[in-house]
Amino acid sequence: MTTVDSLNFEGGFPASRIEDVVELRARDLGVELILESPSDFVPGFERPSGAELFTRLADRIRQNQPQSGEAIDLELKCGPGKDLLARFREQKGVVCVALPDPMFTLRHSLAQLHLALHYLDAVDVSLQNRPMAHSAMLIRQAVLDPRPDGRPSPLSRYASAIDRDKLDEVLTPLKRIMPSELSIIIPAKSADYWRRKHLLQRWRIIVSAVTLL
Repeated sequence: MTTVDSLNFEGGFPASRIEDVVELRARDLGVELILESPSDFVPGFERPSGAELFTRLADRIRQNQPQSGEAIDLELKCGPGKDLLARFREQKGVVCVALPDPMFTLRHSLAQLHLALHYLDAVDVSLQNRPMAHSAMLIRQAVLDPRPDGRPSPLSRYASAIDRDKLDEVLTPLKRIMPSELSIIIPAKSADYWRRKHLLQRWRIIVSAVTLL
């Protein structure tokens, strides 16, 4: 049985009583676009978590910076905000309606893609001083890592011929990179690498064009 209390955004309804709506702070596109989930920009938000792509990108840029270079300030923080709906919440009969914002959705998706491209560039820079890293990753992916369906690699029978200690020693500086990111960073001579690179370049053009909107 549907009741008035169940008619809210969380239940998939396009409208909700104002007392059921989460706290809403003033918009800040500079922050919302870099968050993987813009809904995290609540009144109590002060800085992105360590799991955010922006935070991981900032950390990697700091790691790539020469020790003798000038420190780069990439910290993003802001003060807590106020609930803009606070003065309306005690009024009876006030209803909030959710209006779609396709342009923001597009800009957010492209901003996240742009961050991902910058992150891959930063990872590539971090690998330049490790010439064995590409080969080590290729060996790990081809021999040790299971297939996407969970089955072992056809080359797994050669795993015993690999010195895991030496392989891990080469990959240790990259241990913070997620497996999905490692699968993108492959040797430059691979045809698949160039296919991915050309695809990413097309996305770069789209991102740059939409950023001007």
